[in-house]
Amino acid sequence: MLGKIVKITYYDHAILLNCISLKDAEPIKRQCIGCLLHEDDEKIIVGFDFPQNANSGMRAIVLRKADIISVEIIKDEL
Repeated sequence: MLGKIVKITYYDHAILLNCISLKDAEPIKRQCIGCLLHEDDEKIIVGFDFPQNANSGMRAIVLRKADIISVEIIKDEL
């Protein structure tokens, strides 16, 4: 799947500030869309911002596989 454009739905952490009750506390569902750059047994790395000049680095997100809800292939390659 490396190099494919993917849409990933995953659980992210939630920070509770000035919390009075924990009854509604749960992880936040998020989605990211990008190019699958790396995958191993524990994590995947998705690149989502690729600069057009050589003076700037890309942006990516590292996701734990245990937190991933679904992976959808959007396009076979970048």
